[in-house]
Amino acid sequence: MRSRWCPWEIGYADGKKPLDSILILQTKDESGHYYGNEYLQLYRYISASQSGAYRAYGAAQTQNGVLMESMRR
Repeated sequence: MRSRWCPWEIGYADGKKPLDSILILQTKDESGHYYGNEYLQLYRYISASQSGAYRAYGAAQTQNGVLMESMRR
């Protein structure tokens, strides 16, 4: 998120792909809190669970994500 290019890259993808074709990775600070610009809540995202499995969630969704079986921490 410190990159000044991040908004440009997401904006480019947003213009070229359907909204449901974009997945972002959430970023956390040292205390485990997620952070980022408010507009990122418009997109689906991938997050790791405590078990080490990754799940894909809809925009602003926090539960019942789709398990990403081929991805592990």
